[in-house]
Amino acid sequence: MPKRKAGQKVKVKPVIKVDDGYPRMNILTPIYNRTKWLPLMVANIMTFDYDKEKLVWYILDSKDGDEDIRLFPDTPEGNKLQDDVRKAIHPVNLIYEYWGKKMTIAEKRNHLVKHSTTKWWANMDSDDIYMEQFLKYSYDVARREKVELVGSPEMLFVYPHYDFKVTAIRCEAERQIHEATMVGTKKYVRSMNGGFSKRDTKGEGAGIIDGNEKNVRKTSCHNCMICVCHNTNTCSKELFKETNVQDMNVEGTKIEILKNIMKDEIEGGFNDNAEFKKLVED
Repeated sequence: MPKRKAGQKVKVKPVIKVDDGYPRMNILTPIYNRTKWLPLMVANIMTFDYDKEKLVWYILDSKDGDEDIRLFPDTPEGNKLQDDVRKAIHPVNLIYEYWGKKMTIAEKRNHLVKHSTTKWWANMDSDDIYMEQFLKYSYDVARREKVELVGSPEMLFVYPHYDFKVTAIRCEAERQIHEATMVGTKKYVRSMNGGFSKRDTKGEGAGIIDGNEKNVRKTSCHNCMICVCHNTNTCSKELFKETNVQDMNVEGTKIEILKNIMKDEIEGGFNDNAEFKKLVED
């Protein structure tokens, strides 16, 4: 092998990246007053088994009544926090948008899809644990079945107040697909006359399924996410805490993050402040 002469530059061959066939995708997160859940959100983004250069994390935050609680406040501290998050999730791109008015969850989901910068999108709610394979698995089902919307009508629940017990439910109808597990395209949502049911504050996903079930496919929740049951869920999950108890231990980095997030809440005891507690009880 010839010796390199002093001062001679070494030619480095460029690394050719082979495309894996998966599309660019926006991860859509609608939030209000979810600051303490930021570490779990970041952990979910960082651990997705997906080419990070193809991902955009799009967060839509809003005001509720007189309260102005922003994930990233318009202050030096808030700007630094946003910069820290951008660095942590790099090369995933971050889009953060704040609206100074109250919005329903459906309005937020519709806005996120409409302004998504890619054809494909995936919902990622702020207070759930997502599986690493969620994005690839969901897209693989959609591609295999030749549809543009998939999601799971099953749900896994983890109860930190009850020693992290895990339970499960299974619904049968496509219209009962949980919004937090949906992966789809902008084109599909546009075809459904406005998308998510705008006036609904729960069950908003039925609006993009009803009448078009043949073009939707179900996925398995075990490959998507685990719903975290806490004091301020939108809908109470107490009804399901004894339903189909699972023989599984949830552990790992995300559970440790969750324990830290909920430390004070767990010590203070369970207090069901869900907005739709009464509707569930009725």
